[in-house]
Amino acid sequence: MAQEKYIIKGNPVSFLRHKDGRQWDECKQTNVFWEISIDAQRQNQEALKGPIHIHADFFFPMPFDKSKKIDTRYDGLPHAEYPSIISLLKFVEHIGKRVLCFNEGVIAKITTQKIYGKEARTELTVSQIKE
Repeated sequence: MAQEKYIIKGNPVSFLRHKDGRQWDECKQTNVFWEISIDAQRQNQEALKGPIHIHADFFFPMPFDKSKKIDTRYDGLPHAEYPSIISLLKFVEHIGKRVLCFNEGVIAKITTQKIYGKEARTELTVSQIKE
């Protein structure tokens, strides 16, 4: 089974929603950063064909305790605040169309989680599903 893994450093990015329901990207600079990060890791691989599975882990920075130190008790615990997991996945889907060269119709399975981690990042694993 073909599989690709990408790590994008920095806080996870979500799609923003305007009050009247329209959606747009947070900013073009963020898109370009993600595109460059993923492209550098791809090493000219061909796009995966057919149905694919996306696994996304969104790591958020751990909060500070009362003494203004990082509270390491949160490491690995679920992140239950904004942004929503759907908005995060929508951004991943958008970048997938632009960089990983697939359309959203080929996504047959998605698994994901939002958790606290020592380093803010997004880890994507894209796998081809056997037909």
